[in-house]
Amino acid sequence: MNTAVAAPEAYPLSDSGAQFDSTNKRQLTNHAAGAIVDQITVALCSLVIVVLVRHQLGAGALGVYAILNTALALMTALETAYVGDSLTVFDRFNPKLRGALVASVMAWGAAAIIIGGFLAIGVETPGGALIFGVMVCLWVWEETGRRIFMTRFEFWQLTLNDVIDAAGTFIGLVLLREIFGYYSVTIVIGAMAIGAGLSILCAILQLPHYELKTSKPDFKEMGTLGARFAAWRSAQMGIRPASLYIVRIIILVLTTKVVVGNLEGARLFSMPAMTYVSGVASLLLPMYTEEERRKTRAIPLPLMTFLLVVPIFGYYAIVLHWQHFFAHKLLGGKDPYVSTFAIIGWMMVALMFAAGQPVANLLVARNKARSVFWVRLGDATFGLVLAALLVKHDPNLAPWALAFGMVFGTLGLGWIALKTNPPKDPDPPIGPPDGPPVPHDPELALALADVARRR
Repeated sequence: MNTAVAAPEAYPLSDSGAQFDSTNKRQLTNHAAGAIVDQITVALCSLVIVVLVRHQLGAGALGVYAILNTALALMTALETAYVGDSLTVFDRFNPKLRGALVASVMAWGAAAIIIGGFLAIGVETPGGALIFGVMVCLWVWEETGRRIFMTRFEFWQLTLNDVIDAAGTFIGLVLLREIFGYYSVTIVIGAMAIGAGLSILCAILQLPHYELKTSKPDFKEMGTLGARFAAWRSAQMGIRPASLYIVRIIILVLTTKVVVGNLEGARLFSMPAMTYVSGVASLLLPMYTEEERRKTRAIPLPLMTFLLVVPIFGYYAIVLHWQHFFAHKLLGGKDPYVSTFAIIGWMMVALMFAAGQPVANLLVARNKARSVFWVRLGDATFGLVLAALLVKHDPNLAPWALAFGMVFGTLGLGWIALKTNPPKDPDPPIGPPDGPPVPHDPELALALADVARRR
């Protein structure tokens, strides 16, 4: 029986979906609720940190933190796609793949310290850059555990893991503030490292022993995995945070840290929308991977896109109506400066991010990560070039430029999905030629197909 996803020859597909039935509405709702609650937890922690930096250290420090946070998002996205998506799509217990995954985790940990520290140079001291690199290393290792929870569809355990991270971060912040007597961006980075370390420990305690069983690292197989799937997926997932990092560097070079901080202040208004989208999107890849294997679809792609996009419009109306109230709470002061034009621009980025998530994850489930990469690279390059041309006239045009590029990217992904769309009809009923057909059931069809092959 053919599957919709063509796996690399060396690795069988993951059977994690065996514990997940996308046609079970109650189960699907429970998983989605857990995923969204987890994203709310993560977003609230991030929001509190940003508000703290803005209130205690000012717009300039917020600009520095925004650049560092984007570098962290970039490194995390690269590692998560390389390791996390590989263990989601393929059988993570396969000996060859497991050796490649162990080698990948080791390699990405080392790369996080080196590359993370390098990305912090220019906005941090050498010591601060080193602390940032260590924090990035802990974050990418933490993210590997998070992706195992996602693959197992254990979103409530994932939520507990992230609550521990948030609590560790805030407790660490209080302790470091007492030790050094002041707040700084470096102190915040150190507190985030403490939270990530505690989250790793929590994951070790929560996951069953067989998930944590190590294997001899196989760096050669790591290269094979990268060439066949992981490198393309990693590159694709790194495009969006890389474009945000680059556009902030462009603004910093052409203007000042305060301008970067003001734009980051405007971006805060879009964070709840991004949280909602990220929460639902974290469920999409494992769900689509299993649905492509079974040739079923619980929620049609247009409807899933609609469910992601439409609530954002309602949120837009709330934000614009209560803009001054939110600005006072988030940014501090009686009348803090924030550009309405920039707020709407970041909202457009969130909207296009939502519109592209279902189709992008579906294509990855169909092993089209390479195609998604080229489309994402094209729209990000277009957006960055446009932003570089417009920022010197008005920095608030930067998010609009990125969103405009994302429009073309989403349309391109939709076109590819239509070209690769499998037959809408399920596999024909299985039964004797002259007898009544047996009602189609995905599990029964797979079992009978296996019996036929053995004969």
